Amino acid sequence: MRYSETVGATGAAKEAMALAIAEWRARHAPEYARMLAQKDTIDDMLDVPVPGQPELESRLVDELRRAYESGRKAVENEIDRQGSDPDLRAQIEAEQAEVVEAPEVDAFHSHDCAGCLFGGAQHTVSLAPPVKAPPPAPDEPPSDVDDISPEDSIEAMARTAARTSADRLRFTTVASIQDVGLGGMPPLPEVVEAVAVDSVRGLSVGPDLRIAQRVTNSVYGLGRMQELRAEGVLLYQYTNLAESQTCDPCERYDQTTFGADELDFYATPADWCEGGAMCNCLVIGIME
Repeated sequence: MRYSETVGATGAAKEAMALAIAEWRARHAPEYARMLAQKDTIDDMLDVPVPGQPELESRLVDELRRAYESGRKAVENEIDRQGSDPDLRAQIEAEQAEVVEAPEVDAFHSHDCAGCLFGGAQHTVSLAPPVKAPPPAPDEPPSDVDDISPEDSIEAMARTAARTSADRLRFTTVASIQDVGLGGMPPLPEVVEAVAVDSVRGLSVGPDLRIAQRVTNSVYGLGRMQELRAEGVLLYQYTNLAESQTCDPCERYDQTTFGADELDFYATPADWCEGGAMCNCLVIGIME
């Protein structure tokens, strides 16, 4: 397994999505502040929709499509490497195979725009095309994985992430306005506008990264599982990638080898993980 195809790829996707959220916030902060300044009560402010949410959803869909294809490509490469190295399968089963360090991470496009996080600048990117699940190989036993449309999954994940980001922006900003008002009542409109912009600019990127990691891991894992079944893999292994901060359940399952009929149980992100969808564990295929 290569770092650039696994942890590197999901990390790059997470950063690209967090960047998209931060850019969206910065770009729409002045408009949102003006909308809030037109309201007379805090309740009215809470009802103001955050502008640009469909735009954010579209950007997140684009990034998640890349994550899905990155998961598929990683599996293809892992299967090819096993085919070209007769000793690799034995090393995997003997728990001697390792994640290989590889510095290149080229699946995503947003790494060269770190300054956009705070400046609100836009950059042009090529849109990723819609994705489609490959059909499972004929010998694969039935799996719920086959019933999942990756496009439906991606759109649902992007919608949730966008709404979560909008809710965070709304409640944090309105609370900041209430804090500066006398007795919790809204201050003068010009003060509302200034406080709102400052509040948006003060939001940290940490929660954005957590939102992004949750949806990225789910979509990347789906891409891997659907490609594993398309490759006709019948023997699998669960791995925590030698992560030092793994939770107890994932550590207990680490290096467990299982058949194709148990793939739904071991699907990642694992539902037993104490980190929920933040789980970084993966399922790898062992070619017989």
